Amino acid sequence: MFDDEDPREFAKRFADAYQTRTMADSLLKYNFYIENMPTHQIPEIENDKVNRILGMTQNSKQLRGKSSSDTTSLLSEVNFDFAKTMNKIIFDKHLDSNGPLLISGPLVLPEKKEKPVAPYMGMITIPPHNFPEQFSNFCFNSILNKDQSIRAMQEIRKECNDVLLKDIYNPNITKSMRVNEFR
Repeated sequence: MFDDEDPREFAKRFADAYQTRTMADSLLKYNFYIENMPTHQIPEIENDKVNRILGMTQNSKQLRGKSSSDTTSLLSEVNFDFAKTMNKIIFDKHLDSNGPLLISGPLVLPEKKEKPVAPYMGMITIPPHNFPEQFSNFCFNSILNKDQSIRAMQEIRKECNDVLLKDIYNPNITKSMRVNEFR
């Protein structure tokens, strides 16, 4: 705590830091448990899914026509990730059914965010409004729809594109020059 600091602000900051540290410690433990759960009893991915994965890898330029040893390492990585995901699902079900209390102590995990409901249609709903009136107000308050401003913006864009094509710096100077000579 600093000498000129308000003790209440310090207490709030200290409490937030302590809570964040507890949360980080719990997340580290949670991920440690999942990483170190045994994977030898988890079944491997089914054959039809393996064949689909192999078919997809043979469609890539890097693996087309290569030996199966290249795909074996990929399949072992996919199986390992599958086993970790299954362990995570099992551990999450265990936490939900038995509470956050474990042998090593409680886990204070962040609250699960509810997934938003997917919209029925892929369109954005616009609230009811008076479009002609709003467009009229826009036209009255804006100059972006006037012929002069549109032509000016086109000319500006044309000039900017022309400047992009020109060399505005001369990198071929062979001697030092004074300002008068440079111009």
